[in-house]
Amino acid sequence: MVLEYLKKQQSNPDPELLKRLKWTPEQLRQFVDRWEALRKLEERGDSKAKKKLERIYRSLGLRPGGHKRRAVRQVQDRQRGLSDAARSKPPASYADKFRAYKRSVAQ
Repeated sequence: MVLEYLKKQQSNPDPELLKRLKWTPEQLRQFVDRWEALRKLEERGDSKAKKKLERIYRSLGLRPGGHKRRAVRQVQDRQRGLSDAARSKPPASYADKFRAYKRSVAQ
């Protein structure tokens, strides 16, 4: 998503964006070109490019392959025919309060 935004900014970059990044318009173009080239190599099956992207994603705190769209697991509500995205558990410090809330709402 960010790369798509930066690609759109190439022709007429936002001065505020360039100021925040401390880049010139040419540096922005070079950055986008490098990422595009790396993504194209990875899509063609280049193992070196794939490993490099995985290292970069990990250094950014992302999971490898995180740049691809992921499907969200759906949970079916059989009574009403509704679906809801899978939910994660609350933090341990809130678990008891969350269970109490769920019990009070269910009554």
